Amino acid sequence: MVEVNNVSLDIHNINQNDFSSNDGVVIDAFLLEGEGLILVQEVVNNHLKWFFFNATNLKVVSKEERYRAYNGKIEEENIEDYLLVSEIKVDLETGAESIDEKIIYKDNIVYQCERFRYETPITLPLFERYQALNKSNEKSNLYFDEEILNFKKMKFEQKVTFLRGKFRQLYKTRWELGILPEECFLSEEEVERYSEDEYFTKALNAMLKLEESFTGKPTSEMFANIIAKGGK
Repeated sequence: MVEVNNVSLDIHNINQNDFSSNDGVVIDAFLLEGEGLILVQEVVNNHLKWFFFNATNLKVVSKEERYRAYNGKIEEENIEDYLLVSEIKVDLETGAESIDEKIIYKDNIVYQCERFRYETPITLPLFERYQALNKSNEKSNLYFDEEILNFKKMKFEQKVTFLRGKFRQLYKTRWELGILPEECFLSEEEVERYSEDEYFTKALNAMLKLEESFTGKPTSEMFANIIAKGGK
């Protein structure tokens, strides 16, 4: 439970030390502009809890009151041919509030995410985030197309070296930490695109033979896994 330490606190310069926790640690406190509320976030046994205080009298606003007022509240907005839908969710156990956001285009959900309702710094508007993601994906696709084109132009030995460098980098950062198995060395899309090159499978097999002593696994097993399960 969070309590007010400083009854004379400056609401325009709130510090987390203005509040204290009986059974956890206060990690943040800030004013919700335009709502007349102070949000205080507390961590108890690795669980995040939210507390709202009236900025005028510093009285606690209960989770139940917030739940009745906001849980399930939906806002919709039309931008061009897109429908933006935001639904507020209030967790009665922790008091945390989140927003489930969707962008619908021609009856299909083209973007969806769930985030905390109040974030610092303030999150970009939903449609702007969607546009930024699309631009980022476009750049990634262009880079990948260029990479595939360059791979096709390489000599066989260069293809082997290229795949070996990619393999070593991902092995060090993922598999040695137990995050992903070797069949995720290439995504399903990468396997498909690299296979456009007639020498890809031969180069992949040659690279894996060079890595047998490094991974301790037979080339045939790893090759089969990568081709069959790439990125899945």
